[in-house]
Amino acid sequence: MKKLPLGYQSLVQIIENECIYVDKTELIYQLIELKGYFFLARPKGFGKSLLINTLRHIFEGNKELFKDLWIYDKIDWKTHPVIHLDFSSIDYKKLGLAETIKKELEQIANQYELILKKNTVREKFVELITKLEANYGQVAILVDEYDKPLVDCILDHSKAKENRQILRDFYGILKYLGDKLSILFITGNSKPFRTPFSSALDNLTDLTLHPQFVNLTGITQNELLHYFDEYITATHQHMGISREQLLIKIKRWYDGYSWDGKNFVYNPFSLLSFFQQQIFRNFWFATATPTFLVKKIRGYGKPIESVEEHTVSDEFFDQFELDSMDIYPLLFQTGYTTVKKIKMRGVIPRYVLGYPNNEVRRSFVHNLLEAYSFQQTTTVNTAVLKIEDALYEKDIELLVEQLNVLFADISYHLFPRKKSSKKQLEEEALQKEFLAWEGYFHTIIYLVLQFVGVYIDCEVTKRKGRLDAIVQTEDYLYIMEFKLDSVEAALQQIKDGGYVDSYRNSPKEVLLVGIAFDREKKEVKKAIVETLL
Repeated sequence: MKKLPLGYQSLVQIIENECIYVDKTELIYQLIELKGYFFLARPKGFGKSLLINTLRHIFEGNKELFKDLWIYDKIDWKTHPVIHLDFSSIDYKKLGLAETIKKELEQIANQYELILKKNTVREKFVELITKLEANYGQVAILVDEYDKPLVDCILDHSKAKENRQILRDFYGILKYLGDKLSILFITGNSKPFRTPFSSALDNLTDLTLHPQFVNLTGITQNELLHYFDEYITATHQHMGISREQLLIKIKRWYDGYSWDGKNFVYNPFSLLSFFQQQIFRNFWFATATPTFLVKKIRGYGKPIESVEEHTVSDEFFDQFELDSMDIYPLLFQTGYTTVKKIKMRGVIPRYVLGYPNNEVRRSFVHNLLEAYSFQQTTTVNTAVLKIEDALYEKDIELLVEQLNVLFADISYHLFPRKKSSKKQLEEEALQKEFLAWEGYFHTIIYLVLQFVGVYIDCEVTKRKGRLDAIVQTEDYLYIMEFKLDSVEAALQQIKDGGYVDSYRNSPKEVLLVGIAFDREKKEVKKAIVETLL
């Protein structure tokens, strides 16, 4: 059984270590045949670096690496000079972005026994391309994670603007050197179009939503069955479930990414991690959650408990503005949402976005809990586990206790005790706006209930009104109503609204739960529970 290529981003590593390689070279061949300048946006963990590395070996003419792959006898193998820049691995924070790029260009020049004499980033780049083409032929330029120097400092606008100017100067020369290039291929999380340096890259063909290349990264269902057959067999035997049951669960957890609403692929990192550990776990959360996302969510100022059925136009995918980054494009670019389907309004497409799968949904809800409760991961995880225990064990006191753990720091963060500094005053203004959100208390509870391993249905419409939540475990069915200040009013609304009528014949024990939130103390004040007779 071949090894899993977990963590490998090099074709040489995969082949030398006898790992599984999902052969994408037929699509790569189609890409090369187009002979142009390309851009591909994909979230982290989707094999962009391996794709770039594979292209590098093709253009360097390393034919024997591909002897067992589709492309081996399909192209006329030629050797091209390659400029490969990977901004995900370049440590530009010590020297600064400009000096680091110059250092990288000089190292590439040394590999080809060239000496660069120019001083600026732009001049060195032109000099390197010109000398490589003159000595070795047309140049292949491969840039991985082009936007990382911007994303890393998205909350530091002055540094972001500085890096933006450097990148604009750097990329700006490429459109004038087209005759010297054999290919230009750039990857990132967001499109370069409509950015402040978009004019430098306005000749790129965007492959992000291109129907021909939607499966260029990720693992399709057919690829899963073909390349991972032995792992599927070993895992379903290890877990003691049928092959069919396993495949259904794998699809529910790790499939669902799409860029055309028709072809769906698995997240490679999550799928490989699952087969390695043979347990359903949230692998994506630890690697794909940018630290700034929680801060952006917290400052958004309006509810985003769910991102399902969010419909957008083509223009949505061009939105990357450092000064006014909207949360929904950010969620798409970081992989929290994907294209679930496309609706046509005449000849104009409308894209319906949503969570790709269960793994991502849990990651997103967890991020929201951290953002809205101002709590760290460990605190959130512990509280959620205890709340789950409380619901399974009918322990309402424990439920209230752990909800208050999540609410514990909210009052302090929303109303800091020390308000002397300008930064604190700015934070106070933001936090007051956030607190003004009327559904804040409800949102925290909804998020908790969505995350724990119970059935949850929120804001259920009934004949006489709208019920806040129905929560079901194997033994209990909770009818919940949340109120500010008055727990008696919450319980009475359940009774007066006729909310219990639909559940009188339930085989489970039905519990009416009223929960009140103290708006002064910013905590759950009281909960009352009654058993439906």
